[in-house]
Amino acid sequence: AHPYMEVFVVHEGEATFVVGDQSLVAVGGQVVVAPADRPHKFHNSGSARLRITNLHPSPRTITRWLNSRNL
Repeated sequence: AHPYMEVFVVHEGEATFVVGDQSLVAVGGQVVVAPADRPHKFHNSGSARLRITNLHPSPRTITRWLNSRNL
């Protein structure tokens, strides 16, 4: 989790995201936003290559690592 929102831009492929207690699938051309302080993760859930950009609107990346049981 981060003390600011994180934006994920999926350029190609398919990714499954877990943001807080919600799970969703995003494909090329879609954007996912994880709100500040919300646990989140993603993985390539498609059969093709996943190309994604993660945007951190902060001058430095601040991460609070959580145990996977917290997601």
